[in-house]
Amino acid sequence: MGKNMFPHERKVHAFVIAATNSGCGKTTLTVGLLRALSQNGGGVQPFKCGPDYIDTQYHRMAASAESVNLDTFFMSPSHLRRVFAHYAGEINVVEGVMGLWDGKERWHGSTAEVASLLSLPVVLVVNARSMAYSAAALVDGYRRFMPLDMPEAPRIAGVIFNQVGSPRHEKMLREACRDAGMTCFGCVPRVKDMEIPSRHLGLTLDKRNDMERLIENAAEAVRAAVDIEGMLAETEVIVRRDWQTEPLWTQEESFPWGEACHDKIAVARDEAFSFMYRENIDRLRTLGNIEFFSPIADKSLPGGTTLLYLPGGYPEFFLEELNRNDNMRNAVKKYIEDEGRCLAECGGMMYLCRNIIDTDGKAYPMVGVLQKDATMKGARLHLGYREINGWRGHEFHYSEIKEENENEITPFYIYKNTVAGYMHYYWGEKRKETEKTEHVDGRLHNVMFAGTGSDVGKSMVATAFCRILKQDGYSPAPFKAQNMALNSYATADGLEIGRAQAVQAEAAGLECHTDMNPLLLKPNSDHTSQVVLNGKPVGNQHATEYFRKEGRGELRNAVCEAFDRLAAHHNPIVMEGAGSIAEINLRDIDIVNMSMARHADADVILVSDIDRGGVFASVYGTIMLLPEEDRRRVKGIIINKFRGDMSLFEEGRKMIERLCGIPVLGVLPYMKDIHIEEEDSVSLELKNREAMEGKVNVAVVMLRHISNFTDFDTLERDPRVHLFYTNNNEEIMKADVIILPGTKSTLADLIELRRNGVAQAVMRAKREGTTVIGICGGYQMMGTEVADPEGVEGNVERMPGLGLLPLTTVMGGEKTTVQTIFDFKGKECRGYEIHMGVTTDKQGTPHRSFFAEDNCWGTYIHGILDNAAVIEHLLAPFATPENGGGEHENLTVAEYNNIQYDKLAEAARRNIDMKKFYEILSGGRA
Repeated sequence: MGKNMFPHERKVHAFVIAATNSGCGKTTLTVGLLRALSQNGGGVQPFKCGPDYIDTQYHRMAASAESVNLDTFFMSPSHLRRVFAHYAGEINVVEGVMGLWDGKERWHGSTAEVASLLSLPVVLVVNARSMAYSAAALVDGYRRFMPLDMPEAPRIAGVIFNQVGSPRHEKMLREACRDAGMTCFGCVPRVKDMEIPSRHLGLTLDKRNDMERLIENAAEAVRAAVDIEGMLAETEVIVRRDWQTEPLWTQEESFPWGEACHDKIAVARDEAFSFMYRENIDRLRTLGNIEFFSPIADKSLPGGTTLLYLPGGYPEFFLEELNRNDNMRNAVKKYIEDEGRCLAECGGMMYLCRNIIDTDGKAYPMVGVLQKDATMKGARLHLGYREINGWRGHEFHYSEIKEENENEITPFYIYKNTVAGYMHYYWGEKRKETEKTEHVDGRLHNVMFAGTGSDVGKSMVATAFCRILKQDGYSPAPFKAQNMALNSYATADGLEIGRAQAVQAEAAGLECHTDMNPLLLKPNSDHTSQVVLNGKPVGNQHATEYFRKEGRGELRNAVCEAFDRLAAHHNPIVMEGAGSIAEINLRDIDIVNMSMARHADADVILVSDIDRGGVFASVYGTIMLLPEEDRRRVKGIIINKFRGDMSLFEEGRKMIERLCGIPVLGVLPYMKDIHIEEEDSVSLELKNREAMEGKVNVAVVMLRHISNFTDFDTLERDPRVHLFYTNNNEEIMKADVIILPGTKSTLADLIELRRNGVAQAVMRAKREGTTVIGICGGYQMMGTEVADPEGVEGNVERMPGLGLLPLTTVMGGEKTTVQTIFDFKGKECRGYEIHMGVTTDKQGTPHRSFFAEDNCWGTYIHGILDNAAVIEHLLAPFATPENGGGEHENLTVAEYNNIQYDKLAEAARRNIDMKKFYEILSGGRA
């Protein structure tokens, strides 16, 4: 990755033990694995998906460490990540809940969602009883499945088969796993006394000796049957720096009972009251001193109590003991009647009732501050997630409050300063307040628009989203780590970047900066390029030299540092890839595509061009050629350049989604009426190549190393003009205006013009009255000589020019890059210079521009033809009533560009699922 984006990130081992369905034995295997790992001497931290209190107690017994609950209903994505990072140890085992994909609503609230948000690999537990080779189809389905509305599916690292009947059965299962392309971490045989029996809540918790025996049996089976070392090797993850925010909680935040500050907090904890979240207790510790007490055994509350917490548990199993302790019941009652603060949950709420009635109908008097009776008679299960006053929690109980109406809302009581009800609160976070803050202030994920190939429209799509994100109130900035292009632009501080990022910056309403394109390659020939790093040329390199692995780290560090600087001031960063992201021969040296996406932790949107054909193969092939880690970064697909009725592609869209398991966010039409500057020379192939009748014919000489051909976009759009690119001598002679454009290799292109006769055609046309102008390298060619004594461009020391201007050019080692304001015929105009060399007259006076006469002039200024005054001067000799003469109206380039950016953004919004796009960039938050 080069330089770490997160210098304080931690590498740990972490994975989720999930199952295909309940009853597969994941809890048994989890406790066995926890015990085996803890006995190996590693620091093991258990976690539990969902609101479960019982499995966490098994975890504590197995690992001798308090387990932590992770629940996406209770916790916002940011809080979930912070909690995990806060508690994560050297080895982290997260037990799932139900089946991997089973949630509150579809996958929402599922184990898969927790794994996805934390980027944790999944170890899938499969009950192999009555199953053999069919396991291949099951495992393959779990490996590939991803809901279309899920930002990122978790990675299945491997499988553990449970309930394996024999060695032959194991062999078949391992073969099935192999054929499904999945790692088999182990096959655990059927073992007696190794299954946690079905229970009503925690009926087995009072049988600790039996549970201890079960854990040891499970650990022995795991050690014998599971490749623990292999599993750890496959499940190393990074706990990101931005997740590790301390402190996790602050005193200023609110609590369900209101006031937050307390000196002495009394917490009931014994056999009857044991259901409490570790996060809740740890947050309580930030408020004051906690003292645990037993309502069964102690005679009074801890002295000086200012907050009483009565959690849930099993009071129904200890009714006699609780009833006998009159001293404690009276102490609690007095504390509450004296307006002491109290939170009572479920079993704790039952303890505050007048009576608890057992399953036989016998009443046991309790504290009596709530004039209600809780009954176990005729009990039925009540469960589900709940929300009260913005606080979230869950309800799981068999008791009922007598004579309460049958409401969907859980019973909830306030008496003096006591809050009581069936809901078990999670007060680590008040979800509604967090979501409101995140919606307003939350940072979006960075996004990379990557391609199935070159010229698929990545730049155009990135430009559209720079504009959209700006319109929607964000602060986007464009970024392309490495750009290979001859079209470049000078920044305000006199440095050089690729033209596409300058355009994207303009769409985002920003001044362009080299951090947006830290590495620019400008081809000098088919094999060599000038390397521009952080806006300055650092030399020429042959392709074989540039693409070596050796020394690649320096460039990688430079582009990553540029990204980090940009990301410190803007969000999101709109990244553009280069070429295809599936160039597997370049994967190890990649610094612009997926390696950069990993550094930026960016969501990747794959762009493909349907106009060139083969869209199914290009999309599917690209995704399948990516390694699993990178494949999971691809969150969406955009089909670009569609011609015709889009409804005809609806089935094709669904096919791509089914093939790839990735949503198609939209299909963009071929946009002929929206004009955005292009930098890829491939687009020149679509330009006009011949003169035509009835227009002012402007011929741009097609140089082999043509650069900055965007200089002519404004002129090309002028309705009076027919602009075409050519090196055909006959077409050149038909032109009214000939333009010698910029070039990256002035001498090489000058030699080529003399060889193919174009030089002679241009000089002849000039003699016959044709207007000839030169820009940058073309300006240098128009002089009498171009000299290169230092070999800046190669081995040719000097060449005679076209002799159209009385000037000579000497190439030098220093590059000029500057934005400029100049006067043209009394009008203020703007442009920029990017060139090597100095051009002087016979007296040695340097000339940035030179006019021999109105129809023969040259300049170093790129963008000069974006100025209306210059265009009108150029076209004035050809004015006729038919082409509007001098009455032609011109928008400024900035005005015109902004209209195009808005049109582009509107087209993208109309054809792309923007809700899904923002959901992806919000990590599922939108």
